[in-house]
Amino acid sequence: MRRNDLQLLATLAIAWGMPALLVRAGDSPSFVFPAYHSKNPVDPKNYGNHDILSTVPPYRLELIAGMTYLYNSNTTQLSNGTGASVGIFDFGFDIGSRDQQRVGAFWNLDYRGQAFLYEDAVSRAGRDSLEHRLGTRLGLNGAKTSIVFEADYHANNANDVNFDKFDREARRAQSDDYDLSARLVRELPRGSFEIGGGYSLRDFRAATLLNDGSRTYGDVALYHQPGFAPKTHLGFGLEAGVDDFDLNLRQTYVTPSFRWRYRMSGKTSFHGSVGTQFRDVDGPGGIDTEALVYRGGVQWAATGKTHFDLEFYRDVNPSYVLGGESYEGTGFRLKSTHQLPGRFVLGAHVGYEKADYFASQVGVVSTREDDYFRLGVDLSRPVRLTDRLHGDFSVFYHYNENQSNVNFVEFEQHLVGVRLGFHY
Repeated sequence: MRRNDLQLLATLAIAWGMPALLVRAGDSPSFVFPAYHSKNPVDPKNYGNHDILSTVPPYRLELIAGMTYLYNSNTTQLSNGTGASVGIFDFGFDIGSRDQQRVGAFWNLDYRGQAFLYEDAVSRAGRDSLEHRLGTRLGLNGAKTSIVFEADYHANNANDVNFDKFDREARRAQSDDYDLSARLVRELPRGSFEIGGGYSLRDFRAATLLNDGSRTYGDVALYHQPGFAPKTHLGFGLEAGVDDFDLNLRQTYVTPSFRWRYRMSGKTSFHGSVGTQFRDVDGPGGIDTEALVYRGGVQWAATGKTHFDLEFYRDVNPSYVLGGESYEGTGFRLKSTHQLPGRFVLGAHVGYEKADYFASQVGVVSTREDDYFRLGVDLSRPVRLTDRLHGDFSVFYHYNENQSNVNFVEFEQHLVGVRLGFHY
């Protein structure tokens, strides 16, 4: 499947969500089933409590707008990149069921748009100045079973400055990105049964000369809560999938793993998985591999004002950039927030990823090794203009650096700026 097929599929998925606009639901838009994370509980006592005579509408609508000014020392993220000032205007909406955790059906639709104004044509580097993201979520909560479906589309014109997620390989390459996923969780007397799957496609624009890539996957897991450890869930899972990248042979993988969740208290929780990934590279000359993979995290509220969030991982992926090669990525990301006097919030993050490339086909010589560093700090304060119009003001600094034994893929980048955002 390529761009035209996926555009049609995403359109159908969004259209599927529109009849659900008539469904009654309730308060929080945060209902998601992240892999290996604690589930959002459903309260059976809310079942059937629709408050028909209430004047509160069954959905909530949030309008979003903001503006950012920053200096970007390397707008192309190349070894010889140029610096420039950039203005960003963002706009969008988020509409959906008012309570997405209560028993019953729920829906959500969100859109984010951004317009980028560059200092000159050199720093713009031929990009379309607009970015668009569209997503929909449909779900059904029962007393013991929950199902959620999500579809997302990103018209990626390579302008986005995303401090939370950075693509070390593709960087500022333009593409159309599609993601479809579904997940079911069934509560058991002492644990849960969980099954999910999805499809993602990154379809690069022709001028980028990168490898289009898709992944189809499925995942199943069974968790048990031991009687001697009521705060712990232990489980076994199996993920299987197919990676289909241009200039790389088709790869199928299977990953059996041991998984755990542990909530020490309302302030501290752990989650993780560790297993062995078996990759079968289809076609003549393919090199099959085995690798230890893991993923996990820790959330810790050290005090009422200070919070830490640690993520760590090790995984294997085919390369977007190189033909006949994959890489093993190992890294971590630590984020923290601290509330200061005067309603100010100080945030910081630091991260590192090591990527070791290896040949997935006979005859390919692979030598590339990357070390990617990132860190950042921001100071923000909420702003309240009216009872319904809220926002925040922030100043920030971020640093990215990729070191490699291949000189032309190295780069260094500094970003410093201010942002003012509103939601209504």
